[in-house]
Amino acid sequence: MRRLAPIAIALQLVVAQLAHAQPKLPPRSSADLVALIKSVASDTRQTAEARNLLDTPIPEGLSNDQRAKLLTERARAASLLGLNDRYLTEIRAAWEAAGKSFDPKYVQTRIEFLAAEIHSGNLVSAIEMAEAHTKVATSAGSRLATHAFLVENFSRHGDIAAAEKHLKLAEIDFNLVNTNPRGSWGLWGDSWQANIERARAGFALGRSKYDEAERHFRNNAEFRAKDLEANLRRLAQGVDTVSQPIAIGQHLIAKRGQADMLIQQGRLIEAEMLYREIIERTVKEFGPGHPFVHIYIEGMVNVLIQQGRLNDARNLAEASLQLQLQQGIAPESRIVTSTRSRLASTHVALRDWEAAHIQYQAINSALERDSNLKARLGRGDKDWALTLLRVGQPVAAEQIMLNLLADDSRRFGEDGNELAETRGMYAMMLAANGKTGEALAEFRKALPVLLQAQKDAGEEELAATTRRLVVILEAYIDLLYSLHSRGQQVTGLDIPAEAFQVADVARGSSVQKALLASAARSASHDPKLAQLAREEQDLSHYINTLNDTLSRLHSAPPAQRLDKIIADIRRDLPELKARRIKLREQINHEFPEYANLINPKPLRPGDVQRLLQPGEALLATYVGEQRSYAGRSTQQATQFATSALGSKAVATRVADIRRSLDLGNSTLLDSELDLDSAHALYAQFVHPVSAGLGHAEHLLVVPHGALGQIPFALFPTKPSKLGRSTLPFAAYAEIPWLIRERAITQLPSVSTLYALRHFAPQRRGERSAFIGFGDPLFNEKQATEASREAVPVKLAGRNFGLRFSPGTRSASSATIADLARLPDTATELFEIANTLKTDATQTVRIGKSATESSVKESRLDDYRIVVFATHGLIPGDLNGLTQPALALTNPAVTGEKGADGLLTMEEILALKMNADWVVLSACNTASSDGLSAEAVSGLGRAFFYAGTRALLVTNWPVETVSARLLTTEVFRRQA
Repeated sequence: MRRLAPIAIALQLVVAQLAHAQPKLPPRSSADLVALIKSVASDTRQTAEARNLLDTPIPEGLSNDQRAKLLTERARAASLLGLNDRYLTEIRAAWEAAGKSFDPKYVQTRIEFLAAEIHSGNLVSAIEMAEAHTKVATSAGSRLATHAFLVENFSRHGDIAAAEKHLKLAEIDFNLVNTNPRGSWGLWGDSWQANIERARAGFALGRSKYDEAERHFRNNAEFRAKDLEANLRRLAQGVDTVSQPIAIGQHLIAKRGQADMLIQQGRLIEAEMLYREIIERTVKEFGPGHPFVHIYIEGMVNVLIQQGRLNDARNLAEASLQLQLQQGIAPESRIVTSTRSRLASTHVALRDWEAAHIQYQAINSALERDSNLKARLGRGDKDWALTLLRVGQPVAAEQIMLNLLADDSRRFGEDGNELAETRGMYAMMLAANGKTGEALAEFRKALPVLLQAQKDAGEEELAATTRRLVVILEAYIDLLYSLHSRGQQVTGLDIPAEAFQVADVARGSSVQKALLASAARSASHDPKLAQLAREEQDLSHYINTLNDTLSRLHSAPPAQRLDKIIADIRRDLPELKARRIKLREQINHEFPEYANLINPKPLRPGDVQRLLQPGEALLATYVGEQRSYAGRSTQQATQFATSALGSKAVATRVADIRRSLDLGNSTLLDSELDLDSAHALYAQFVHPVSAGLGHAEHLLVVPHGALGQIPFALFPTKPSKLGRSTLPFAAYAEIPWLIRERAITQLPSVSTLYALRHFAPQRRGERSAFIGFGDPLFNEKQATEASREAVPVKLAGRNFGLRFSPGTRSASSATIADLARLPDTATELFEIANTLKTDATQTVRIGKSATESSVKESRLDDYRIVVFATHGLIPGDLNGLTQPALALTNPAVTGEKGADGLLTMEEILALKMNADWVVLSACNTASSDGLSAEAVSGLGRAFFYAGTRALLVTNWPVETVSARLLTTEVFRRQA
């Protein structure tokens, strides 16, 4: 039969660089990969061959060599089919048949045995065998490979001292083979260099030095690529070496190591590019239906989840799972169960509870057919418990979380984010089962640590940590408001104040996730801050690595558990956490603005009341999955209200309102605003707390969820019907808008008010009035047309120009060159300059002058008003875009070096400004999934940190003349 390359090599061998070139950026959608998978015809030949091999009895009279070889092939067949228990049984029998010999002729069996033991979590067995090999092997090159294996696995399991010992031995053996004049460097040199790089990468990984590990994995990959040809020569000469499929597998797995290090550094686009390379090469070498493809697709799905591209992740995981089952891979196989788990997690993140439940039911059935898998996964996980809760099984959900809480208490002790998260979810289940007192006690134990959890999460866990944090905090808010509505008192707890504070953390968590991913990199403009931020980040990575290692070690069978390493990690963690606390205290003291950006202090109602000025009131909303809340504060008091509207109902109302506001959805000017929906939202979120507004002339609104996509100014304060009028829109003048009662300003979060009142730069008297950037050019055609008079975009039946949204969201691939030009924004900037009596030739940057370099090189802190009249982009609008950004002129048009034409949130954080206003006058970021509100909040917080006091944003396509007149009139009145 065809030689079956083992899936298990993914767990123990090193890697190689793929030779083909990679694109600059990946497509903005995973549709191409989904199409590739779905295009594969059902082909079960390999799995049929594998089953036939396993069903055929082993012939009598075989020599030990023949028996070991056949049993190794049978083990690979079981691995291909996903028969985990059978895989382990067959390869152990093969190792016995080989007499547990380290003779080079058994290299295939030895490597497979090591892989199987690691694959099954039997680290002690694998290490014992590997260490025995290093003691008897006479070949320095063979010892080098085994030392590299030991370095990586000791590092991954927390025994840094043992890893360092074997790294030193590996370096000695590498020096021997490198300096031996009679050696076989020409035949083995690339393999040896790959192995020493593997050892170095593994040691760096164990110390959470992800950038260093990435470099060594990359070197390792390059040598593995070169060694592919040498391995063919070795096979042709009859030299004992790995088969070519295994060599190719080493090549691909090493790339995966490099990609995973990129994930740990938050470099998700580069990681996606590498995974695409790996998948492409795997399809080429093994075929699109091979299990290897699914292993790497699982890694790709993880990258998409970290990027927040949940629909793409779900679609890719679904396609992979369907093909696996069509190909005949066992339902209980690790790859199938792992793919189902990833798929279920995407359903949970998308709040599709029934779909998630289907996957968890299938996983549960699979566990009954694999004892090893059941021992490791049978206790369930947090997403599983949450799914059971949402589909109406709170008792079963509580039992899973009770078991997880007991396990995590043994693993992590009574402190730490992992236990706090588990405790918080256990409290959710208690509350759902009516155990209010117990739930409140568990929530209060978990909360202090939970409020820090997002900041402490590693890059790979940040998305999941943020999502679960929101779910827990939302459940706590529900419990607090339930107690408050029943008039219950809790000793030592101000229930409304607690709910107000927790809601602001939950409300801003998604934006905070994006800021955390960018803040450390943006700190580089201050060397001392950059050093402290990096030290704190490295220390957090190391703590996270040790906690992950603890979890893995505790999951091992009792006989395979490394108790000494567990004890050492538990001894070291408190000291490491104490060092991190000291570093954070130093950052808080020396760089308070940065500290407030990455870890804003949640404000209580009393704090807000002291921050408010006379005539001001603050209205903060929170839209939960099942119900919503509003809190109103003035200098005198705070009032709270609850609404029966959940997130879906609110989103529907907002969509109905926006449909008539977005002229791009209509060919007519007489589309009526949905006044009923607008007033319904007023009645739910404003009216219940309006009595306390008194004579407040200025309302500061903190919206949440879909509410961030519409201005509260559009809310009618009374039920209203549109009257008849002869002129378009004239009847709207009679509507009692909320804006008629008081001025309205929107804030990204309640904590932003603290930052604006404490950290805003002092106004200087010598500032110029205005600088503006607009009408950027995105491709050569636009550049050619730029010298001619621009023709506004037309809508059928009416002659008016319209500023459209970027228009890339329906495309599977889009770059900056695909953006539509906004020629009318040039006129707008010149009119603002004229209104503010500035020299437009000096203060207006349009066309080829509206570049990244122009923005970064301008002394923006010398201007009171800074205007960006261009597209605002949200993550996913363009290929590779993972954070909000403003679109500037494409470097391909200007030849600009070191730029991509996008002013990202990360780059905005590094700007130095002293502006009274920043205006994003064509920032049409609206999206149906709520990302637009998060994008504007993220941009707002970035500009505030950079030194801006106020942000003016248009949030949907606006008729060009009206947009221009509205913006210029604002500044005419300010002049």
